[in-house]
Amino acid sequence: GGPQDAAAAMAAEGTFDPLRGVSVVVLGACHSLEAGHAFVAAGCRHVVAIASEAKVLDDDAALFARQFLFSLFQGQSVREAFERAKGAIASSASPRFSAGADFRAAESAKFVLLPEADAHDDCPMAELPAGDLMELNPLPAAEPPTMPAPFVGRALELQALVRTLRRRRPAEVRLLTLWGSRGMGKTALAKAVAQHLWQRRFYDDGVAFVELAGVRSEASALAALSEALDMEFARWKDVSRALQRWQGLVVLDGADELIAAAPSVMERAITSLMHASQLQCIVTAVRPLSSAIGGGGVPVEHPVQVGPLSRRDAARLFHALVADALPPGLRGAANLGALEQHGLLVQLSGVPRRVLQMVPLVRQGHSLEDLATELRVRGPEEEEEEEGD
Repeated sequence: GGPQDAAAAMAAEGTFDPLRGVSVVVLGACHSLEAGHAFVAAGCRHVVAIASEAKVLDDDAALFARQFLFSLFQGQSVREAFERAKGAIASSASPRFSAGADFRAAESAKFVLLPEADAHDDCPMAELPAGDLMELNPLPAAEPPTMPAPFVGRALELQALVRTLRRRRPAEVRLLTLWGSRGMGKTALAKAVAQHLWQRRFYDDGVAFVELAGVRSEASALAALSEALDMEFARWKDVSRALQRWQGLVVLDGADELIAAAPSVMERAITSLMHASQLQCIVTAVRPLSSAIGGGGVPVEHPVQVGPLSRRDAARLFHALVADALPPGLRGAANLGALEQHGLLVQLSGVPRRVLQMVPLVRQGHSLEDLATELRVRGPEEEEEEEGD
């Protein structure tokens, strides 16, 4: 039999009681219905799971859990909390597509309350004593910028980078460089990685996001680092000393101007940060540091190239941003294939910045055909020159 049969057998024998005192379980993972039945078989009275063969977005799972638990702590029954959480999904905007009400209602229906035949009219939190709720595991103080929305097409790269940064000695990676041509979305990917690790409390002290765009000197580099970390650094020695016990992630975003103007300053910044033994660092730049500065002055670097999106993912991103302004035949998930093959998407070549540059033009009423023709006439060289830094 399945896991629920094994759990029921052990419960009947009195050899399996890991859920003593647990009456509500929320499983936000895709395809978790079978696991939900296993919790029911083990004696849990109320289990939320995701229907078999159904996938849910992380944002929807998080939204459901927040609303469901908030409602429970307000004293509502499990059934009331469940229906309110489903309603929150149905009425919210899709994080991926400009979807209609029917699509969002179908997404909310993927959440299942087990056992399905029960009324679930218990109010498990109604008898809690009055008082303020306390978070026992608060988020770290240093918070990175929010993840860009919509964030499309980089899920596999995000997970690979997270796994890389979570390696332990002797395979530990302390300096990771996201490199690639301008406009590929290196900053967005760095923000996504930082947010992912911060939300999961991977770093005790959090994440410092250092904006290096426009930074071209030692004084301005120290000032940018001071602002991001909320500390005062007059010299590079101050950085190493202050961060010696700091357990966190520092993101140096857009390092190209500093590398071009003062490569020795960039080298000292990296060296000073790496002297703090519990710190990890992500750098975004056009080239790996070992190539841009010279391998001799850079600590062991793990370079990762960020390339263009696939045309399907570029179409998904474009659709998420301008679906309501598209011709009817190109709207909706069912028409993504047609959008993907459109001449404009071909000309955009999967470069996220180019996709974003088209959004205001489409909303101003320019046709996709005219924009595709204009890009074809201009050519890639002229476009690259206009992109700048």
